[in-house]
Amino acid sequence: MSKLVAFGVGDIDEVDYLLRRLTHFGKNVRAGYGRVSLVDVEPFEQDWSENIDGQLVRNIPSEKADGMGACRAPYWDKTKWVPIEFATTDTPKGVLNILKD
Repeated sequence: MSKLVAFGVGDIDEVDYLLRRLTHFGKNVRAGYGRVSLVDVEPFEQDWSENIDGQLVRNIPSEKADGMGACRAPYWDKTKWVPIEFATTDTPKGVLNILKD
């Protein structure tokens, strides 16, 4: 993988500080894979932490629930399950172009 892009919500200075300490990423780091060469944390105009153009990108608690599940880890813990609206599995239009840049 040549590039990883993620969106989130939080204290941008703290996120930047923590990510700059990241030296490797992935499951084969002991074999020398996944070296992080650059970390660039930038503010983003839209809040894509829950939805992009009205399409959910993560499960959220909802009264118009599709089913039961957890919105935060550990997802398997049924004591944490609440009525949720499931995220779509399709990538919303336009997101792929942003991720390719």
